[in-house]
Amino acid sequence: MNPNNSAPDQSQVRSDVERALAGHGVTFEAMRPHASGNDRYARMTYVPRRGPEGNVNGFYAVATDVSEIRQAQEELAEAHARLEERVERRTAELQRANEALVDSEAKLAAIVENAPLPIVLKELDGRFSLLNKHASEVIGIDPEAAIGKTLFDIYPKEYADRYSAHEKDVVEENRAITREYADPTPMGLRDFILIKFPILGKNNIATGIGVVSLDITERKKAENALQTLNDELEQRVFERTEALKSAQESLIQSERLATLGQLTATVSHELRNPLGVMRTSMYILRGKSEGRDDLEQRAIERTERGIDRCDRIIDDLLDFSRTRILDRERIVIDDWLTTLLSEQELPKHITLKLDLASPGVALSIDPERLRRAVINSYENACQAMIPEPARGRQAGDSRLLVATRATDERLEIRIQDNGVGMSEDVLEKLFVPLFSTKSFGTGLGLPTVENIMMQHDGGVEVESTAGRGATFVLWLPLRD
Repeated sequence: MNPNNSAPDQSQVRSDVERALAGHGVTFEAMRPHASGNDRYARMTYVPRRGPEGNVNGFYAVATDVSEIRQAQEELAEAHARLEERVERRTAELQRANEALVDSEAKLAAIVENAPLPIVLKELDGRFSLLNKHASEVIGIDPEAAIGKTLFDIYPKEYADRYSAHEKDVVEENRAITREYADPTPMGLRDFILIKFPILGKNNIATGIGVVSLDITERKKAENALQTLNDELEQRVFERTEALKSAQESLIQSERLATLGQLTATVSHELRNPLGVMRTSMYILRGKSEGRDDLEQRAIERTERGIDRCDRIIDDLLDFSRTRILDRERIVIDDWLTTLLSEQELPKHITLKLDLASPGVALSIDPERLRRAVINSYENACQAMIPEPARGRQAGDSRLLVATRATDERLEIRIQDNGVGMSEDVLEKLFVPLFSTKSFGTGLGLPTVENIMMQHDGGVEVESTAGRGATFVLWLPLRD
């Protein structure tokens, strides 16, 4: 047989013939020339021919054209070789892909296990299929022991219901849901953000539920601390702004008062002289008009009251604008106060009651300056009780109480009326110079009272409710 399938050489032919004559069958394929001019594959078969005695006396030669078969075999061999190459290549690719998948799974498992936040995978029925170590620490169960269990196997029903809430929505809506919780854990009360999301399989159908829990306790503490600091800062800014406003108002007020003081020193002198002339003139006119027309008398009285009022305004301005050195005397307060009040003209519609409960208490005061403070407060109380029949206040309804009381540290002079009282807004501005709710006066009476009491190391306090009267408390320290 010619293994090369080419035209056999003569030595090969002789060898094949000899084998056939020796009684052996011989088959081989060889390329043969063809009438078409193209070489063809032929399969040659030599069969020994035997005589009657069984001896080989020749051979038969059979030639079969196997070109198409040979071509098909060659094509099949080539296709097989290509298939084997593709199989080897694909096998190598699958092996590399499998190695990459194994590596990727290992990396993912390492990431999940060592992630700094709890991660849980659950089946659709709520059974755990994976917990990383942080999740096991938060839940308080070994990861292997948790596999196949549900939250209801670990937590009381109220917590399990809460933690497993919205999982049905995750599956049905095929979307992630985020919720915030504050719950007890083995590490104490913690704040969490739970992100629940579907694990999608074929055709984007959920095959499980993933849960990522982010501990935001420290962040919440920081946010609360920041909010507290922010609130404190806003409060400080507000207080500082109010202080600046107050300082600005005080500066403006000081400038006004300084101007007032300068003006008062000049104007008071200029006004005193013509007022003195007017007072003298009214005295002369009164003498000449005695026994004459009452209309003239009333006109003279109105003029004299106007002159007295102008004198009081000048006194108010001078008292407020000048700081006098106190001329102190040791005086029994109750006795001094009794004498002072007896000298005052009480409006007819007011009933005065004295309750002097500090007998024998003597203090070192400036009688003239303290007199000014008491009279200013006294007159202020009387002016607050003007009869108003339209509002139901009759003449006999006005009551004024002047009382004293000694405590361990101070002596109080209380002047209480049942007049119109004052609102919170008025109380805040009560001692602001030039502020007044009246249609007359300078707005310096009560600021003067405050200055006088402060000179005596004491003070003045006011208690009042709109429509329910007011109480002025002038207090002095019980020390020399």
